[in-house]
Amino acid sequence: MGSKTYGPWKGVDLRDLEDSADPKTVRTATNVDLATNGTFEERGGLRRVTTVDADSRGLYSVGGWLRCAIAAGHSKPASIQATVPILYDALGDGTIYGVTTIDKVTSVTSWDADGAAGVYPAIVIKRTAAAGGLHEIHWIKDTPVPASVGGPPPYVPSTDTVTTKVALPFTPGSTIIKIQEKVVAIDNLNGAIRFCSTVNGITDWTTEADAGFLPVIKHATGDRTLQGLSFYDDLMAVMFSDSIQLWQMHPDPAQHRLVRVLNGPGVQAPGSVVNVKGDLFYFSRGTFSSLSRSANDGQLVDGDIGAPITPDTTLLTADPLGLWSQGSSAYFCFFGATVWRYMHSPSSKLFGWTKYELPVTVDAAVEHLGKIYVRAGADIYRFEKGYADGSTFTVESQALTLGTPGKWKDIPTMDVTLQGTAAVKCLPDMRDNSVVDHLFTLNKSSAGLTDLPVLENSEAPAFRFTGALGGDTPFKLHRFSVHYAPGIAPI
Repeated sequence: MGSKTYGPWKGVDLRDLEDSADPKTVRTATNVDLATNGTFEERGGLRRVTTVDADSRGLYSVGGWLRCAIAAGHSKPASIQATVPILYDALGDGTIYGVTTIDKVTSVTSWDADGAAGVYPAIVIKRTAAAGGLHEIHWIKDTPVPASVGGPPPYVPSTDTVTTKVALPFTPGSTIIKIQEKVVAIDNLNGAIRFCSTVNGITDWTTEADAGFLPVIKHATGDRTLQGLSFYDDLMAVMFSDSIQLWQMHPDPAQHRLVRVLNGPGVQAPGSVVNVKGDLFYFSRGTFSSLSRSANDGQLVDGDIGAPITPDTTLLTADPLGLWSQGSSAYFCFFGATVWRYMHSPSSKLFGWTKYELPVTVDAAVEHLGKIYVRAGADIYRFEKGYADGSTFTVESQALTLGTPGKWKDIPTMDVTLQGTAAVKCLPDMRDNSVVDHLFTLNKSSAGLTDLPVLENSEAPAFRFTGALGGDTPFKLHRFSVHYAPGIAPI
């Protein structure tokens, strides 16, 4: 009698045929997280923590608060008793902004005139098409948030004439970042990167020898439309569709310099771009990439971080939203209700993908005080382990040859090490995934349970674990062992 043990795990890999893939990877890992010890754990359920004004936009964390933006001329939002309080940042240009002025929040950083960064939000909004459709930079410093009047609507109309819009000598793009004591923005009309004054701050973009621009268009190849800005180590990454430029920035503009131009790597979805421990992750041309891998030879490389799941991600069409979670050491990319999660743990030398299928379509996502919050319409949700949101999890192994490819095996029993409740099923025919045999259901713990019945005859069986989120004991799959002897192929 032979025996093979599978686990710890490496995440999803769809590149090879089921029976030739790395058996430590899986075909499916839906609504689970890959943990740093190589176990699969059910994801947190989405718990609704509050509902914000439907005419507000975005969700971001600045100054220790969760916040969203709202037109200053909007009726005053009502008080809502919430698990998590939300601040409304009132935006205006000295006139009364209409309710339909703000389409979305596209970028967020912070700036403090007193030099203590992280207090005042600096955000980019995109106006609705009816309001011009252009991007604007707003700095919310000491801006009165529309006061709450409580009770049911109708609310008292606001009479605030707030001025938060930053006067600019250019039309900005969708992204701003803060680097080396400057806020940096995109100027697509002139093909340049603009930076504010170090001395006077975000309200000054013209002071000679302190504020100014970088003529990045001179060094661009291919499509010359600026897509976004981010960080790569201590450099600024300027992203085009077909190239990425790396710039060394400094409080003194005379010391700005172009370090490198990478032709080949490019970004078409700037919302997916996230700095991950000095590296830069992004979604482009149907797959995920790591700039550090491309930067080694200046071009796209085979086997990049997204390669294991590219057969699936090439089908995604929604605009992606990237997020780095320091609390879970993972990169998340939201495509509406579908989320790809890349666990990135250099300390444990473990990296791998899992997927979420959410019950809501995500409009914004942010990590706040170690927790991940998402916005869907006017509802704000938080991921909470052990909370049932109606979703189910699935983990399905590769087709396992059990060390003897091309030969049939009798499989009388298996051992499973897991926590929580899961139905265990066998897919005995890798050529027909519709053949599924229910084996047994384990409840809460598999401790002490060995030689669980399988009674299958298969060339390369796969095993599927399914269940509901939010049980008394959250699901965790550590490993399983399959016991087998030589079998005979069916006639």
